[in-house]
Amino acid sequence: MFFYERSRNKMANVIDGLEAWGCNVPEAMNRFLQDEGLYVKCLYTFTNDASFESLDAALGSKNYKQAFEEAHTLKGVSAYLSLTPLYNAVCRVVEDLRHESYETLDEDYAGFREAYQQYLKIMGDKD
Repeated sequence: MFFYERSRNKMANVIDGLEAWGCNVPEAMNRFLQDEGLYVKCLYTFTNDASFESLDAALGSKNYKQAFEEAHTLKGVSAYLSLTPLYNAVCRVVEDLRHESYETLDEDYAGFREAYQQYLKIMGDKD
């Protein structure tokens, strides 16, 4: 019983944190058929998505085609999970890459990294 209560409290903390951050959790709950457990499991899985590191590496090597693909993947998943602040930040990166607007890319990517760090902070430890 104690483990279940602790898990339930952790889920509630994640949900509350996401809502306070500006995520559209009710929309996500509709998409996940009101299954909070599945939603939170997907959120934790997303914290380990290789696209984050791949985007960073692609931008570091100025491989903008690969960076676009990784950013576009992150855009889709963050939209599906209703992670609105992360979605909005990655959209700017995607559009910079799509339109080859590299003069704003560094600033927009910094904003995305900041949003990603906030997401990780809300998620807490990833167990």
